Amino acid sequence: MTVDEDFLLNQAITRYDNEVERMRLFDTKAGNQIGYVGVIIAVFGFIVGSNFQDIAYYSIVISVIGISLLMFSVLLSVWQLSPKKNNLPVLNIREFYDDWKEKKLEVDLIDVYLDHIDDMIKYNNSKLSSTRWIYVFTFIGLLISFIGVVSSLII
Repeated sequence: MTVDEDFLLNQAITRYDNEVERMRLFDTKAGNQIGYVGVIIAVFGFIVGSNFQDIAYYSIVISVIGISLLMFSVLLSVWQLSPKKNNLPVLNIREFYDDWKEKKLEVDLIDVYLDHIDDMIKYNNSKLSSTRWIYVFTFIGLLISFIGVVSSLII
């Protein structure tokens, strides 16, 4: 392997590792989302439930809508964490090794990494899109729930 090929291979490996780390970051965000939104749902539900007899009807409706949006964001987070068949690009080292052993071409390894990097970027961009929607539903749900809970405490 020449110096240029060695450099390109190291760059491809580094970029692949970065995309794997980016994928883990999205999974961590989704997991954290489940935890803290679950606590918020419990707190808002307790506040509304403990004052249920004294709360105006519109406050209950507003609170239920907000909590429903928060629950939907949790469901989106769980969906993002769930394994999806054939969506996760996996670097098939055994297949590559067998081809390489047969052909003795080291440059192919760079091509394999580049193909997998492209797949990881597409996969991570789809996770980015769903993460954005998770945060949108969480924000709107928090806002509506907060309005419902505050209005139930004031009246």
